[in-house]
Amino acid sequence: MSSHDSDLRHRWNAWVHEHGWKLFAHARQFCRFAHEAEDLVQSVVTELWNGGSLSNPPDFPLALACIRQRAIDLTRSETSRSRRESDWQWQSQAGEADPPVLPSDLEHDRQRVQTALDQLPLMFREVVSLKLWSDLTFEQIAGLLNISKNTAASRYRLALEKLRPLLSPTE
Repeated sequence: MSSHDSDLRHRWNAWVHEHGWKLFAHARQFCRFAHEAEDLVQSVVTELWNGGSLSNPPDFPLALACIRQRAIDLTRSETSRSRRESDWQWQSQAGEADPPVLPSDLEHDRQRVQTALDQLPLMFREVVSLKLWSDLTFEQIAGLLNISKNTAASRYRLALEKLRPLLSPTE
């Protein structure tokens, strides 16, 4: 392996280490199950690795946009497939279970937050995910979602208001 290949591998590893969990958190807003979000992130990162210039990892906002677009494409594909199966009266035999929850307090908290987020409409979940987990500004969120900066800020504020009662401590 050449020093260039080693350096490139190191930069990609650092990029994935820094941004991987943020990409997963964003993907989780589109996927019902954690394993689907993991698959989505892996697919997008692999596509970016194979399709990009091999000199540097991609810009983080590009990766977020790719995840969003791929999730939309997968949803459309799934909807079409479901319609075809329904038209042919095929019954789905596979039952999916929720992913196992790790016993740690941190995982419990993440699951609790994700459950609360799942109760919000996608337009709110997406802004909260991008703001909190991806640490984007409202201007960056607006550009990514093709909405105004004020709309992004408003959706974030409304989402937090809706989340507050869902995440208040239980007695």
